[in-house]
Amino acid sequence: MSYHSQPLEADDVRPFLFDTQCVFARDLDRLREVLEVCFGDVDLVPQKLPLPKKLVFPLDFFPVDNVTQMQQVRAFAEDFSAKLKVPLEDISLASEWLKSGRGQESGRSLESYLGDAATETFLYDFYHSFDGFRHEYRKRFGKEPYANEYTRWRWNTARTVTKEQNEQAVQRLKVYRKWLLGSVFESDTHDTYMILPISNVEPNYKDRKIEPPGKQYAYDSLYISPTIQAPEIVVPIGECTYDSRVSQREEKLPIAVSVVGNPDSTIVATLSAPISNSFASLKTLSWLGTSFLVANAATQPITHHEWVFILGRTIAGAGGGAMVAISTFVGSDLVPLRKRGVVQGINNIAMGAGAGLGGFLGGWLNEALDWRWAFLIQIPFILLGTILVGLYVRIPVKESDTSAWRRIDHGGNLVQWNHPLVLTTLPLGASLLAFFVWIEGRTAKAPIIPLKLLLNRTVASACTTYFFTYMASFGIMYYVPIYLQLLGLSPMSTGLRFIPQSAGTALGALGTGIIIRSTGKYVLINTLAHTLLVASSAMLLFLGWNTPPAYVFVALAMYGLGFGAILVTTLIVLISSVNHVF
Repeated sequence: MSYHSQPLEADDVRPFLFDTQCVFARDLDRLREVLEVCFGDVDLVPQKLPLPKKLVFPLDFFPVDNVTQMQQVRAFAEDFSAKLKVPLEDISLASEWLKSGRGQESGRSLESYLGDAATETFLYDFYHSFDGFRHEYRKRFGKEPYANEYTRWRWNTARTVTKEQNEQAVQRLKVYRKWLLGSVFESDTHDTYMILPISNVEPNYKDRKIEPPGKQYAYDSLYISPTIQAPEIVVPIGECTYDSRVSQREEKLPIAVSVVGNPDSTIVATLSAPISNSFASLKTLSWLGTSFLVANAATQPITHHEWVFILGRTIAGAGGGAMVAISTFVGSDLVPLRKRGVVQGINNIAMGAGAGLGGFLGGWLNEALDWRWAFLIQIPFILLGTILVGLYVRIPVKESDTSAWRRIDHGGNLVQWNHPLVLTTLPLGASLLAFFVWIEGRTAKAPIIPLKLLLNRTVASACTTYFFTYMASFGIMYYVPIYLQLLGLSPMSTGLRFIPQSAGTALGALGTGIIIRSTGKYVLINTLAHTLLVASSAMLLFLGWNTPPAYVFVALAMYGLGFGAILVTTLIVLISSVNHVF
């Protein structure tokens, strides 16, 4: 691990998190061997890594007064350039900044512009991350908590950093990151690697005066990798000698460099990943889908104005869920039972085509513009659908405006599992569920969920089938793309691999509907569909670095066929087993 490879999220700077992987290796030819030893599986290491087209050598940070270190670093850079067969370019970040529009606009040098940005953001975040601890400690013991000298210095210094200063520092880091990616790393091509020094190599004696805690500066080689959010490779390249005044003999010190690439050269995100990265919370990625599906309560805890995104996804989830349900109701209510399979198949074709093209289009929009356009582009299609429904769908009204809809209560919330409210809300939720069941079963004139239906074995089986099928489907939808991006695929490539799944869903649904209309039988089709689901899911377990694209296409196409068929057969079984009064 590199000790300085912490990530800097510009929207929420957390530089005390050290979680970017780095790799040590003795020479370039053995990097792959080191990876195999570290990860324990040769299949996890790609045989062919994408190579850069240019190496840059920033002279700003190299200790030019240490001749031995400079000579060995230069030799490594030239050897690296020769091995990769790419040009090596000496640059000065300070000079490039002054020549750029950013430098001319600010009228300051790069070092002056960044100033204390790293210190202010680091200390502000570090200090306020302990707010709860300090509050609880003062509440229990009536005094300030003990802190060692270094932590106490951090806290005392952080108290002088205001919220406005922190926000301004964050903004400067954002500008710096954007400039680095666009002007130095050429983020539109992803073809530039940078070679950086690992400190100034010099002996560090025990009797040396210990420097007091000091500030951290963003204008430093240690901050290049975390600023652009890119992993780096740390390579020990040699050693230099010195005459030790302790041992009275010649001693040696290691010399190392780090190689930093554009983030997209090794970490290519699907559409879900850039969304989560924008809010600094990849660990809550699943909530991006869950909040849409469980729109009444589940919201993802992603930082920095997350309530806006949560509210949007919750509203979209409520509307999307209603559209799916209502379109099914319309088809079930207006179409004869024998033809409902075909109608549901056509409906699934539309859904499948949208899902397939959506993944590809979303990946393209993320690369060409921004992930937010994947949501904005839906607006005209939704408006068009709204207009068409208003013009052409005519359903007899069976209840007045004071119907069952007005008797429905809506609400919900989400808290962390370790939050004290959980101990209250879980028992309360269980009690309310029992009360809901009693109301629905005993007193409600127009129950939201007619519980008598669940006593029907066919209905219960169909509901169980839907539950597990959709559980598997959305697991594949949200996590297989993330796994594929870890293998190095771009958002567009990932979207393309899901087109067979969408096409299979459409074909399976329509084909099943036609067969049911012709034969009136569905048991054998249902069995075959579940077999396809199990087989395709098993195939996805064996994805790896060397998996050919055709394997992924076939697995997802099989899953789509089975999923589409199950949607139709289960719906037909469900409808045919229930009295129309429900």
